[in-house]
Amino acid sequence: MIKMKFKMLLFTVFLLMIGICVHGADAEERYLVKFNDSAQLFSSREDSEIKDYCSATKDELLEYIDAGIVADYGIDYVVNLDSRSWNLADIKVEFPEKLNCTGKNVKVGVIDTGFLGNVSNVLTGYNYLDKNTDTTDNTSTLHGTIVSALIASPYGVAYDAQFVPLKCFDDGHDTLVSELLDAVEDAVDAYDCDVINMSFTFAGEKESLAVQLFHEKVKYAAEKGVILVASVGNDEDSTLNYPAAYDEVIGVGSVNENGEWSTFSNYNESVFVVAPGEEVPIFGGFVSGTSFAAPHVSGLAAVAKCMDSSIDGEQFAAILAETAVRNDDEEYDKYYGYGIIDCEAAAKKVIGGYKSFISPIKTGNDGICSAVYNNTAKSMMVRCICVYYDGEGKFEDCKTVDVSINSGDVYIFNTADSQNGVTYFVWSDFEKLVPMAKSRNK
Repeated sequence: MIKMKFKMLLFTVFLLMIGICVHGADAEERYLVKFNDSAQLFSSREDSEIKDYCSATKDELLEYIDAGIVADYGIDYVVNLDSRSWNLADIKVEFPEKLNCTGKNVKVGVIDTGFLGNVSNVLTGYNYLDKNTDTTDNTSTLHGTIVSALIASPYGVAYDAQFVPLKCFDDGHDTLVSELLDAVEDAVDAYDCDVINMSFTFAGEKESLAVQLFHEKVKYAAEKGVILVASVGNDEDSTLNYPAAYDEVIGVGSVNENGEWSTFSNYNESVFVVAPGEEVPIFGGFVSGTSFAAPHVSGLAAVAKCMDSSIDGEQFAAILAETAVRNDDEEYDKYYGYGIIDCEAAAKKVIGGYKSFISPIKTGNDGICSAVYNNTAKSMMVRCICVYYDGEGKFEDCKTVDVSINSGDVYIFNTADSQNGVTYFVWSDFEKLVPMAKSRNK
């Protein structure tokens, strides 16, 4: 079902000895570990100060957790110098990022092997194998961790989205359809997910009970406005797999860095669009499979939901069909579907005929900001007004800026940080003072 290949990076390093952590020259995924005060008890070094963090392998991390000396941990990200991974650059994620539309306030349910890491945007999920809330990804491939990171992390399309790990698979990458039924239903009713990513496949007769029951859960999620995304499979043939084969699910095939169809990617009517899924760089290695193409589409779905929370699966599918990119004159075929996803074109389609777009309000180290986009063919003079309220909802202060925005440009409206509520208004007519759009920070 799942294809994965890591290219080991050969290099020479000096052994780093900092009391607890000692690691050699390998290129396996690493974790940034922050120790608690108990770590001092495990150190043999008395002549120097022990660092309160280190970079560790997965096995080392698990040892430290068992020893009770870990305060926090997460992926030790690979840092690139002023460059983007080809998979994100090729699908043009820069445009929604300029609009501050990176998945804020959107929840993505990830039905997979769980997640290994401790990041702020991972929410409490459920382990359907052990019937508890421990969704730690303890598989050798870290399949669920990688899928989640391609949705919502510095490696992903919608890095501000929240994701809910719904662990249904173990190291053998097998589970029962009954576990998946519960996961889909819970993603909707228990976790209020806006998007569900399903990087798995199963084959079966259309009339079988398993296929029909799973379809009922899929239809229920779709009726609730949830966008469902699934991989089409890596059988290298025309095998029709579920859940991608359901009409309510967006089936995703794979392309490589050159936009060419990946030969392992299934080809049939379940392929709705394609996305990067071959030799995708992540965590210092490379992964291949439609499993890793699907989260690019789920990330774009989170971007669309961030821009307009009312968008449902049918509307999102229509946006993809109209904005996906093809290199030939075909409207649709069983290899590429409607084409390679294009985040910029899709975001502009969501904006539609509106003269302007105001992003969700974003809070960061530099304070509170919102992006204003001019969606007209000429320069636009706008007045941006930020209104502050106190803790009881009473007027506190405001900031006003008049600015000219060129056609197609984005203006970032920054304000001082505030612990209280803030509302942005943008006027295009200073006489009537009727706001053309607004955004509220809750």
